Amino acid sequence: MNSKKNLLIILPWLPYPLDSGGNQAVYNSIDAVKDYFNVFIVSLKTEENIEKRKGLLDRMNNIQIDLFDFSFKFKESGWYNIIKKVSKIFLLKIGKYDAIGNMENELFFNDDYIPQYKTILEEYIEKNNIDIVQTEFVRTLGLVAFLPEKVKKVFVHHEICYVRNNLTIMNNPYKDIVMPVLNKVKALELGYLNMYDAIITLSETDAVKLRKEHVGTPVYSSFAIVNNDKKYESPEKVEKKITFIGPECHYPNKNGLDWFLENVWDEVLKREPDMFFYIIGLWNKTTTDEYEHKYKNIKFLGFVENVQDVLKNSTMVVPILIGSGIRMKILEAAKSGVPFVTTSVGVEGLPFVSDEDCFIEDSPELFAERIVELQDLEKQRNMTLNAYNKINSVFSLENLRENRLGIYKEIIKG
Repeated sequence: MNSKKNLLIILPWLPYPLDSGGNQAVYNSIDAVKDYFNVFIVSLKTEENIEKRKGLLDRMNNIQIDLFDFSFKFKESGWYNIIKKVSKIFLLKIGKYDAIGNMENELFFNDDYIPQYKTILEEYIEKNNIDIVQTEFVRTLGLVAFLPEKVKKVFVHHEICYVRNNLTIMNNPYKDIVMPVLNKVKALELGYLNMYDAIITLSETDAVKLRKEHVGTPVYSSFAIVNNDKKYESPEKVEKKITFIGPECHYPNKNGLDWFLENVWDEVLKREPDMFFYIIGLWNKTTTDEYEHKYKNIKFLGFVENVQDVLKNSTMVVPILIGSGIRMKILEAAKSGVPFVTTSVGVEGLPFVSDEDCFIEDSPELFAERIVELQDLEKQRNMTLNAYNKINSVFSLENLRENRLGIYKEIIKG
């Protein structure tokens, strides 16, 4: 590109500190292109984001970050109320409301903001001569309705909602009742996507899914990377330690942990009674007290300052059963030399091969067997080195930069 274009990125939160996969994914995608674009970032004006802004600018000072108060009162449309009320009734009944029913925080709050919202965005875009507006995460999906015609509009889809929702209720007895609601959700999601000039997914797998739904907008596959300062360390010894990373607020984490504890953990303890299971991330105290009382040899560690210290000499489990996008925790494990066992959904969109770089199993019995099998130090060293070499050659900042700049070039050409 001969001269720098102006790129506006609208985020529901600022990607700082770099203590989560989502934050690292967004931060590194900005870092990859900030020397080639004039980057502007807009997010909500909250006390948390004000602090995050300071930390982010300390690390990346050649960007502009502006925070706005978008917390206007909005009316609830008929569509909104139908989806909210019907889904809540049935999803509360089946215990899945946190997964699907809390839709006002997912997809629908954008429709009904009062006109000031549109005015703020239009004035900001005009003032800064923005060429491309990029929104990320499903909470910003509907913002496309407020963006001026003259700018290019890009949506970065970290997780396809309808894919996650369908997986969530796949084996539920109330599936037939809830599906009409979810089909409306899907239609609205696809409708918004078709209003953009381009869509970027974090894996080719997700890109193919959208193309199969006949999304008319061009869909590009990109990828995400974890922090580049993470260094591979070959396992020094095998400890009777299993680890899991993820907060309770992200429903696929809780769903996966429940499946693991109910179906896999006892099988592991039968073979390795001295094994301990450590869960890293913020979980509700009611949950942690209940689970630590119910299951043997497990411990919730909460927020951990140095995750690598806990992961060292452990085997990571990623028992994810629902969702789309990619699991950043797997990239972290591969980058750091931590062996892992996951499911086919957990590893979806990533290039790892079972029995070479990790173990991929969907049955509880085999999942447990593979954990025990990784109590072999030589096997750990071989697999972690294979995974690291694969991740290091493909998921680099240089490759990400080339990938994203190529996509932006196509978008600008139109």
